[in-house]
Amino acid sequence: MIITQALLDKLTAEAKASPRLRMNMDLRNSDADQSQRMLNAIEPGTIMPIHRHRHTSETVAGDKGQVPVTTMDLEFPQSVWDNAKNPVIQKYLCADLFYDNHSEINMEVVDEYRWYLCNSDFIANQECPLGHNEYVELTKSRLTIANAIMYHPRMGWNTRSKEGMVHLKVGAKSISKNGLLHVLHLFEREQVLDDNRTARILERANERVKAERYFRTEEEKEWAMALEDCE
Repeated sequence: MIITQALLDKLTAEAKASPRLRMNMDLRNSDADQSQRMLNAIEPGTIMPIHRHRHTSETVAGDKGQVPVTTMDLEFPQSVWDNAKNPVIQKYLCADLFYDNHSEINMEVVDEYRWYLCNSDFIANQECPLGHNEYVELTKSRLTIANAIMYHPRMGWNTRSKEGMVHLKVGAKSISKNGLLHVLHLFEREQVLDDNRTARILERANERVKAERYFRTEEEKEWAMALEDCE
């Protein structure tokens, strides 16, 4: 099959007319092909439920537009604990846990956020020689991701619909949750900008996250501190 602009335009029109705001086309040569090869047109505002591929892998290639991808892993990576025991590479530990991966092809961008789900007792029982400073750095890493959801112009497309705003608010609120790793901070996110998203606003937000004075341990008393020039 040859994918032409006319075919893309037709599929896009069908997606816009669909109540689900998305449409797919089967690219297999025959029903004997047991793979899933589809061409998808996805419009802003569509709801893509979390799903699992238990026995197969999935490869996604984007022709145009942009989309955030969130992946979750039920098994906490052993490499995180191995790295934590090596003082030389402890400072790179954040990259194993929280990162955004930008793949730019023809000026189009895919944002990927990786999550690991595990029982809190599992973490508490690990021999992980990290102190408060390392926990603060991990906290800063996830807060910069929350900032991207809150302020980055690229994420503005998802503010165009009620469903998209729900995705952003839930993402920002959960990623910026307070008290994790026994670290308190002043950056809990409750609101999401639906306009006026600029690189400068994001830069200023990340600069504030770098400041040590906005972080405390749970054992310390509450402190009276307000973010200057907050938004």
